[in-house]
Amino acid sequence: MTDQDLFAPEVQRDPYSYYGNLRETDPVCWNSRHSLWLLTRHDDLVWMLKNPDVFSSAYIANDTRPPYPAIYHDHFLYFERVRNFFGQMLAQNDQPDHQVVRRLLHRSFTPQAVESWRPLVAQTVESLIDRISPGQDIDLLSEFALPLPLRVIADLLGITAPDYELIREVSEKFNQFNHPEPDRMLRIDAGISELNNLLEPLIRKRQGKPRGDLLSDLAVGVESGVINMAAAVANAALILVAGHETTINLICNGVLAFARHPEQWDRLRNGSGDIGRLATEECLRYDGPVKTTSRLLVRDVVCRERELRAGERVRWVTASANRDPRRFESPELFDISRDPNPHLSFGLGVHHCLGANIARLEGQEAFMGLARRFASVDLVDNELRYQPNLNSRSLRELWVTLN
Repeated sequence: MTDQDLFAPEVQRDPYSYYGNLRETDPVCWNSRHSLWLLTRHDDLVWMLKNPDVFSSAYIANDTRPPYPAIYHDHFLYFERVRNFFGQMLAQNDQPDHQVVRRLLHRSFTPQAVESWRPLVAQTVESLIDRISPGQDIDLLSEFALPLPLRVIADLLGITAPDYELIREVSEKFNQFNHPEPDRMLRIDAGISELNNLLEPLIRKRQGKPRGDLLSDLAVGVESGVINMAAAVANAALILVAGHETTINLICNGVLAFARHPEQWDRLRNGSGDIGRLATEECLRYDGPVKTTSRLLVRDVVCRERELRAGERVRWVTASANRDPRRFESPELFDISRDPNPHLSFGLGVHHCLGANIARLEGQEAFMGLARRFASVDLVDNELRYQPNLNSRSLRELWVTLN
């Protein structure tokens, strides 16, 4: 058991040491401060992910206890609206509701469909790299890692450039759900209204006049009665936010790893064949976009002689499982030739990330595009600042010099 504040600066800065220590000493750990279980070993996460009937994804809708960390008492009205909205998202649903929405959207996320987007992604990568001057200090997050996936996911939904800024502003509000600020629900609730005002009219325009984009798929679902408009808007919001935020983290964390391991950058530049795919998978494992994810226990279960009770909160810790020495040889080593690479950065089973193929494609094109153009990547400042987020591994900025 521990009462460690998971938002403490040292945990946010280096989750691998903190959660790695739990993995070796207390792999099924009760955190009394936040009233939740932490699962940190790779095989325990695989077991958990293969048992969604025990570990519910619908934790936002069904967790009856107050949010953690605490929010202001007079902000619970905002929290209820946030919970109602988020609870309609694909990622927050169990079967059969999860499969109903996933089936609506699946067509656009198959490997074949995603591969057809590669020329657009590659073109976007090249256009962004063209704006980078060799030897110039740049914030790679704002200049490259952010606009790339934002443009791609917006195009996939059928949303045009004038709305990019709004999408980014709302995304930053949504990401505060896992932040410690006690007034965060107020900002998230405002973001819901802003996205609803953008997305609902666009979905309605596609009812009866589909355009072959994801908003059209959701419009068909509304027309056929498979989902209602509120659920269509919530899932469009999920795709918009998760569809670019996690890829920002993948690119920034990956480039950071390359900057700290220049020999791996040389291997990427000089490699051939499958090197782009292998490098992206190692970036996903070594310092992935997501640190922990929530579940809610449906019934009592025993894990490593610990009794976990129905209704209790569980967080599975990808940041620890992806460096479990029981599953990975030399797990602390950043090695872009690692193969196989059974990381859990996209989950597993029925809740395997719907956008995994797009994230992989964007990572491959981003890393290879940068490596083809620049012989080196160097950190401008080693004092990195991370968002105080329990879920995501998110840099605030990443200043580098590319030569």
